[in-house]
Amino acid sequence: MRELPEGSISFAEAAKRYLAWREQLFSANTVKNDRVAIRRFEKAVGEGWYLDEITPDIGSASLQYVRGTVAPTTANQYYSQMQGFWKWCIDEELVPLNFNPFRNQRCLKVQKKEYERLHRHEFRPFIEAIRRPEDRILCSVGLYLCVRANEVCRMRLKDVKLEAGWADVIISKSYDADTMPIPNELDSDLRQWLTHYTSMVGPLDPEMKLIPSPESNGHYMKYHPYRSPAKPERTVHRAAEDYGIELPKGQGAHFLRRSGARAWFDDLCEQGVDSALRTVSAHLHHADTTTTEGYLGVSGDRAKRNQLLHRRTMFPSTETGNVVYLQEAK
Repeated sequence: MRELPEGSISFAEAAKRYLAWREQLFSANTVKNDRVAIRRFEKAVGEGWYLDEITPDIGSASLQYVRGTVAPTTANQYYSQMQGFWKWCIDEELVPLNFNPFRNQRCLKVQKKEYERLHRHEFRPFIEAIRRPEDRILCSVGLYLCVRANEVCRMRLKDVKLEAGWADVIISKSYDADTMPIPNELDSDLRQWLTHYTSMVGPLDPEMKLIPSPESNGHYMKYHPYRSPAKPERTVHRAAEDYGIELPKGQGAHFLRRSGARAWFDDLCEQGVDSALRTVSAHLHHADTTTTEGYLGVSGDRAKRNQLLHRRTMFPSTETGNVVYLQEAK
């Protein structure tokens, strides 16, 4: 590395300080994503830069490199994360107030993607087609609680209170605790699972994982009740194969979560529930309904429009006959 100019700081040192600051405030996964963005910048423009050497041309070069190697959504995430880094550099007075290597750059437009999902009428056939009991219960929890894979794997037996009808879940994004209602469909699956679980490991300990880590030697299955499944995404893909469908790479537990949430949203809309979007948003633990609309692939306002107009008369008041037309009034 070149000798450090007086009053300047290297990009590497600034990045190190930034990540240390982020580690005090945000989750490990968030900091991991920040670190990936910084590495992408270094891979695009090379190492050894000082902050005062990074011009808009260099910033543009890093964006062009990233946009050529990843999907638009990921490129926009990189743009946002690096903008956060540059803003921190300004706040820490490491660079001038007008410093912005991404000057005149914008996020890419992202075409809405239609994800695979199960229709609500497929839920029971899907669950019943799954051959392995531990796969079946993981998918049932994912469909009916609409929780993330790591949230399912974190649950212990003591978190499920069947008689009361509640399940305690720790939300991975916020680390908030939520006591969620257990729908009847899931209640039935849980009771069946706990019977099987007992037959496999003996008396159940409340500290045991709700879904244990399975181990098969080709002849029989063994459970490790205090360990979580290592790769829940693989479980979902195996379950989909049992049902006769193939999921694209990258879709796993979110396939279940998205299916359950969208099915419930559609059902609430058909029931005429005005707060359908807000209700599902709360169930998904989203901070706002805009996130939920993108996740479900639907607009709450459009859903309400469809509910009001599909196979209905747009202006029912005109059918009463109590109308005086302008031509007749003249």
